[in-house]
Amino acid sequence: MAFFGCGWGQFASSWLYIGGIPVPVVDASHFRPQRVVKCVVDPLERGGSVSLAYGDLLPIQQLAQMDDDLLRSSTSSLPTRLAAKLWRSRVDPTVGDNPWREGCKDVREYVKAGDMKHWIRRQERGINDSYAKKLVSRTIDALLELSKHRIAIRKKTERTTVHRTESHAEDGRLDPR
Repeated sequence: MAFFGCGWGQFASSWLYIGGIPVPVVDASHFRPQRVVKCVVDPLERGGSVSLAYGDLLPIQQLAQMDDDLLRSSTSSLPTRLAAKLWRSRVDPTVGDNPWREGCKDVREYVKAGDMKHWIRRQERGINDSYAKKLVSRTIDALLELSKHRIAIRKKTERTTVHRTESHAEDGRLDPR
């Protein structure tokens, strides 16, 4: 009778038959104990220490931990790479260029689309303004997908204050300040 199983047969010093089925008796002297190392990471970077394995991190967090060469070899999508770099800039002060701003109330940090557009143009040389606008939208989509929709996207229009000046009051033109 041949034994087909999970590969323990090579370590079996003897066989035990249970109900006619051979089960290997494994000699534990062949195995060396290995230390299991846990990556201590707070998945939301709240400052506390939560013990999580690397596989328990969100995809955006896994990508953000990679250096630029490994990130480039891991994904061919520019918006995905930009999303990972943007996330890394949020938590790593050594990155330098950080477009994230401190929030208030229930928003801890945020980044504006306009700031993201300028940040993308600084990160990737040779990108024109119109393509950077498209990349902002695609990078936001990548952030949502890689964070498994655990970040909030809020569309908020900002009002600009417009004042009439005395010199242009008669012809009706407005002077933004």
